[in-house]
Amino acid sequence: MTKQPRVESGSLANLARALYSLTPRSTGERLGLSRRRCLLGSSTKQLRRRMILGQFPSKCVVTKPALVADKYSDLIVVLIGWAGCKDAYLSKYSAIYERRGLTSLRYTVAITSRAMRHAHVPARFTTPMMPALRELLRPPSRKILFHFFSMNSMFALSSLLAAYGPNLMDRAQAAVFDSTPAEYSSTFGTVLDFTLPQHFPSAGPLTLAAIKYFVLRLNDLNEYKNSILSALDGKPERREIYYWAGRSARLPKQQLYIYSRKDGVCPHESITAFRDDQISRRGATVSTLFFENSEHVQHYRTYPDLYTSTLYKFIDQIISQ
Repeated sequence: MTKQPRVESGSLANLARALYSLTPRSTGERLGLSRRRCLLGSSTKQLRRRMILGQFPSKCVVTKPALVADKYSDLIVVLIGWAGCKDAYLSKYSAIYERRGLTSLRYTVAITSRAMRHAHVPARFTTPMMPALRELLRPPSRKILFHFFSMNSMFALSSLLAAYGPNLMDRAQAAVFDSTPAEYSSTFGTVLDFTLPQHFPSAGPLTLAAIKYFVLRLNDLNEYKNSILSALDGKPERREIYYWAGRSARLPKQQLYIYSRKDGVCPHESITAFRDDQISRRGATVSTLFFENSEHVQHYRTYPDLYTSTLYKFIDQIISQ
């Protein structure tokens, strides 16, 4: 019988070596990875940085239509992707706006699981998009239509306000919420399935499973701590992104919600509660496109014509007001 490795409490390096030794070497060989390149074979300093911060590849792209309609010249669209989103996916949404004559900025980034434990996300996650965003907002008359996807975009918004400054929301005229915002702690494991391979690209399947286990346990502790603190001070917006978005982010009051009963990641009941709170608490003007059977962030793929026509109607409402 193979002797199990001994793990000393409090030692991240020893924990990493133990997890790696439990991973069959054939797994790395099948994936074409050498032991030296494997995540848990990295130096202690490198490993600690990856375990704490992870990697967060990002991409920022600005698209401008061939012909900008005069009535849309002062409106730009900022699209922020979901966890695991690639620019090729998000470009299909920016194309909707481009066909309407609107300039768009699309941004993809995977927020690390550590950063997701807080409502206030560091600016470093959205720093790469700052030059392009500031350039687009150079004309003082320019306004923003945000298009958010899933909860990853809510965390990114928190980071964006840290990077640009809270006065950014003074330029926000409207927002589209696709499959968000929702309390999603019960489906956090599903989110990790998308994000961990991006944060730890050299890790094998068993290593990812081990990391996921520890992240979930840390998240459980964090949720428990937050629930106690929120009960004591009555201000969950200080630490929970769902309440931060609704109460502290100063979202624009013209809002469109697109979501589904079948969403297995962000429960529709939670999105509905958020929408209703925006109406009652902030006097938001709300439009809703609700589906019965489309999956999480798959509404456009399932119903492209209805999705597009609803967006165009919403844009016309924005311009008319």
